[in-house]
Amino acid sequence: MDKGKIALGVLSLVLVGLAMGYVVASGYVMFRYGLSLTRFDVTLLAREYRGLSQSAPKDFLWVNLILGGFGLASLMLSVTLLGDALTRFGTTHWQTRSEMKRNGFFVIPNLLTYKGSAVVLDVKGENFRETSRFRASMGDKVFRFAPTDWDRPTHRYNPLARIAAMTNPDRQQMELKLTAKLFLQTDNEKLSGLLAGGIDLFVAAGLLAFERGVPTIGEIYRITASGGDKQKEYLKRSQEVKNKSAKLIFERMASTNNDTLTSYLSLLMTSGLDTWDNRAIDAATATSDFSFRDIRRRPHAIYLVVESEMIRPLAPLIRLFFSDLIASLQAREPGDDEPWPVMILLDEFDRLGKLPIVAESIKTLRSFGGNLAIVTQTIPALDEIYGENTRRSLQGGAGVKLYLTPSEQKTIEELSQAVGKTTKRVVTRSRAVGRNPFEGRSVSERTEDTPLLTEDEARRMDLDEVILVIDAQMPIRAKRVKYFEDPVLKVLHAGQSGSFPYPDEDGLRRDRQMSETRETVEKLKQELQEVRAAAGANGSGVATSPATAEMPVSNTQSSTPSRPNRARGRAARAGASGGGPVQLSFDPVGLGLKEPDRAELAAAVQTTRAIIAEYA
Repeated sequence: MDKGKIALGVLSLVLVGLAMGYVVASGYVMFRYGLSLTRFDVTLLAREYRGLSQSAPKDFLWVNLILGGFGLASLMLSVTLLGDALTRFGTTHWQTRSEMKRNGFFVIPNLLTYKGSAVVLDVKGENFRETSRFRASMGDKVFRFAPTDWDRPTHRYNPLARIAAMTNPDRQQMELKLTAKLFLQTDNEKLSGLLAGGIDLFVAAGLLAFERGVPTIGEIYRITASGGDKQKEYLKRSQEVKNKSAKLIFERMASTNNDTLTSYLSLLMTSGLDTWDNRAIDAATATSDFSFRDIRRRPHAIYLVVESEMIRPLAPLIRLFFSDLIASLQAREPGDDEPWPVMILLDEFDRLGKLPIVAESIKTLRSFGGNLAIVTQTIPALDEIYGENTRRSLQGGAGVKLYLTPSEQKTIEELSQAVGKTTKRVVTRSRAVGRNPFEGRSVSERTEDTPLLTEDEARRMDLDEVILVIDAQMPIRAKRVKYFEDPVLKVLHAGQSGSFPYPDEDGLRRDRQMSETRETVEKLKQELQEVRAAAGANGSGVATSPATAEMPVSNTQSSTPSRPNRARGRAARAGASGGGPVQLSFDPVGLGLKEPDRAELAAAVQTTRAIIAEYA
């Protein structure tokens, strides 16, 4: 106990004792001199105290004895209490209702009340269904990123959009490497060397994808996985890419023996890149409908919706999503035009794999306007992924820790220790055996420390109860808030109306068609370059003199490249016209395309026409 509080307590008790003695002494004087006690005069003793010492020394002595006796008694009482305070081991107690501040329990109540942006990992989509319309009615921009929802449209998110927007290629290379380390992980530490080689390949493919104008992880997947002979394929890519660092990586890969190269690629795929072999995930990450750079400027509600059984398969994408979010927030402190805080809710945290950026930023994210909440099932699950020291760092960085009824022993111990200890008085009674039953008895008292919440009590907590451990406050034991029963939240929830803020499916379809058109044009351009290179190589090989070099190439000399050229021309015509006459025509207005998309589509059509015309 604080020494100042002890001294104040002793002084207060002594003053109370003296006050009581004064009242009794005043009563004695009034009784001694025959005054009526019904008209008690509080000031009598104070007025007559000096005179009493002269006129009635005996009565004066009794008055002082009464005052001194009460003062001494109060002092002895305070000493007794002081001794008890010095043997206290803790004073932890549950907060009373008056001590409790504002509490929320948990995801849905927070989404219904939080003022600012919210980004949530929405397992099973319940949070979107129960809160999205309310957030939209409050003026939030609502996005639902659900790459594995096969029945409803999804908004899109490109993890590489932020890096592709950078103008410094060296910085792009560094950011690509950091990004790769965020989501490409292996459980076997012995394979970390092979994974490093795979990450280098990812970086080189990413820089090439940027140069191609398709800055997506899906394009990186296609670059790394395409081709039968990987050494020849990567040699071609080294000739195609302009970035010197990427060129060196591709050349190094092309000179690596086939077994090692296969190991690089295999580990790269199994570490997370093979997630993008699914066309739906590739399409959902081809572009971005929202930007994390805007969420402090205007309130957003972004739901990453994933089914429970898909958390582990999609863990690489989920890690990328939240790592990119935190990196975007920490890029700079909020400006004057960014007044809104950001709440980040990470459910099923232990199933996402290792997120180093969370452990590193949990203590500093608040200064960048971020409020992070992570939800995990058990303590050992975090220890297995992060190790005990990093897990303790995560807990130490959390200003509020909320515990539901635990079932695992280590989590039970953690909860009991986190709540703290208090002091209780223990009375021990003993009796000597064989003696007179009325003799040999003894009673002893002692104080000892005890957990405020024992492990047994923690194990048997009611399922509707929660424990909150808050920095610099006493713990709270409270009932869970159920939004469908709480009088305030129930009104907010029931007041939602209208349709759910799903993305425009027609617009997504048009964007997908535009994306496929761009990819087709890029492939045709690439094939055209390869054909020109092959034709140039063959022409230079048969030229014997300047005179013959100026002559048109004969049919015999050009027969080899001409067949694939014509085959590609026929394939392009068939793909463009459905097998009918060679005609490329579109109705941009009928497709509902906006002006920038019309211009882009027109350019793609012109390029395709030129390719077909040249190789028809």
